[in-house]
Amino acid sequence: MNNLFATLIFSMLSLVSLSQEYHPVIELNKYWDQSDWNSYYPCSIFPYRYVFLQTYTTINGHTYQLCKPYPLQGLPGPGISTCPPFVADTNSSYNYWLREDTVAQKVYIYDPLYSENPDQLLYDFTLNVGDTLQSYYAGGYFPLVLTSIQTVTLNNGETRKKYVFNNRVDVFYIEGIGGGLGLVLPLYFFENQNRMLYCVKKDGENIWGSVCSTVFVGIENKPEISVDVFPNPTDDVLNINLGGISASQPYSFEVFDLNGTKILTTKLESSNNAVSLINLSLGFYFYKIRWQATIQNGKLVKL
Repeated sequence: MNNLFATLIFSMLSLVSLSQEYHPVIELNKYWDQSDWNSYYPCSIFPYRYVFLQTYTTINGHTYQLCKPYPLQGLPGPGISTCPPFVADTNSSYNYWLREDTVAQKVYIYDPLYSENPDQLLYDFTLNVGDTLQSYYAGGYFPLVLTSIQTVTLNNGETRKKYVFNNRVDVFYIEGIGGGLGLVLPLYFFENQNRMLYCVKKDGENIWGSVCSTVFVGIENKPEISVDVFPNPTDDVLNINLGGISASQPYSFEVFDLNGTKILTTKLESSNNAVSLINLSLGFYFYKIRWQATIQNGKLVKL
């Protein structure tokens, strides 16, 4: 009986120990400052802050938590770059939905672009060296093979596991931190794109990176609009419907290739707009809809 009791106690302590070893990525009172495109540290063309809010939704039986990106405004830099100190513009209408399975130690992102399986794997902290990250979102057309697991020290002295793929120093994610390029960005990396995770703060403490001088305020009162971009994928015409837009406040629609090069820009001067993509080659693109600051960005597929 004593041996059985001792075994049960040991098993319970082992389970507690295992649960304490995993450090979740998704937490409230934690935020990520990063550059989504063309970061020339510490300045960026498109800097953002990502935070999780106490908002949940259920999609296809999975419960996701809302992750909100806020554009960062700052000092004028070279060209059209923005440099710290940053101010986070709380007038943001774009959303990401993520979920974390702390038992399986995996993080997923909801991406409707992958209609057959929009519940896409973002991080897998159970991989062993030699394993492939099974995710179209994270790797795209580039298989991501785990080539090393390292130990890194955070700014507060705590240690975390760092998962490095394809022997690339810029393709990795860290337990409790996320990807080296940013929280929700895919891990694959294109030359001259220079994306960067500036910093991660938790409960007011800078735990990763260095550029954490952002002030969190609302900057402007942009009109309330709803954005509908369809069909996506498309073989020619893309419809963009903007509710609440007036002709005196034209929005712009911009398309970027996978290298971050802007290849199309047009004005959206009414609530219903039709944009021809006939001159675009088949493949994947990114788009941004903006009026002074970005109000929505996303992925686009040309068939």
